[in-house]
Amino acid sequence: MAYIVSGQAGQSAVAYLRATPVQALDKALEMIGAGCADVTIEDQASPAFSHAEFDKVYLSKQSHLT
Repeated sequence: MAYIVSGQAGQSAVAYLRATPVQALDKALEMIGAGCADVTIEDQASPAFSHAEFDKVYLSKQSHLT
């Protein structure tokens, strides 16, 4: 399953594709550390998760496995 990590870098919107929840979370935290705003993680079957909800990315992944 693919994860899209997106955010706002100044005046530009940016998005990155990651293969695993761990990679997506690492990229999201990297983007926040670099000053990106409105960073979210999305997968194909779930709504976008905001920074306050990043822990749910793992729960979402587990629910797709059952």
